[in-house]
Amino acid sequence: MAKASKKSSRAKKQRPDPVAAFMTLLAERGWRGVSLPDVAEAAGMPLDEFSRQYWNKTDLLTAFQRRIDEQVLADTGPPDDEETPRDRLFDILMRRFDALLPYKDALRRLSRDLPRDPIAALVWARGLKQSMSWMLAAVGAGGNGVCGLFSTKGLIVVWLFAVRAWLTDDSPDMSKTMAALDKALARAEAIATTMRREETTATR
Repeated sequence: MAKASKKSSRAKKQRPDPVAAFMTLLAERGWRGVSLPDVAEAAGMPLDEFSRQYWNKTDLLTAFQRRIDEQVLADTGPPDDEETPRDRLFDILMRRFDALLPYKDALRRLSRDLPRDPIAALVWARGLKQSMSWMLAAVGAGGNGVCGLFSTKGLIVVWLFAVRAWLTDDSPDMSKTMAALDKALARAEAIATTMRREETTATR
């Protein structure tokens, strides 16, 4: 029984991971330098098995975004009522950066390469919108933008501002990223508060 257990454990460790293989190749070759057969070979998957899951590279992009979402959401507990929505968002977005850290080189390449591929950029943007919606829902800060101060569109702007800092932040504590994220959240909160106050005044 012990031998069978060891074999089963070894098989799980050797399970192909095409998403991780894709991100590794992206870091090395860039978006245009990676083909689907390249990813299948790097992941150790037969082409017929690989093709059943991934028809194009944007499928791999979407799978990567979902993986990060799942990892962050799995580490997120129930909202703490003693924290403000802004504090909760700061925490979950910093944990998102932690999850992205192993793929930073690949994401640097993507930030340069995707603008040259409008279709891939659109797929990435659509996935980002869903990701930010999940982040809002997880912290109870508004979800679909109907409740709370923060909306999905507003959080996307916050995230992109912080990402720009993160991509050039090589400090061990991500201090530059934290400062950029805090600044962006504060600005978004101020704008949302002002807009809500104006809406309330207009309805009186």
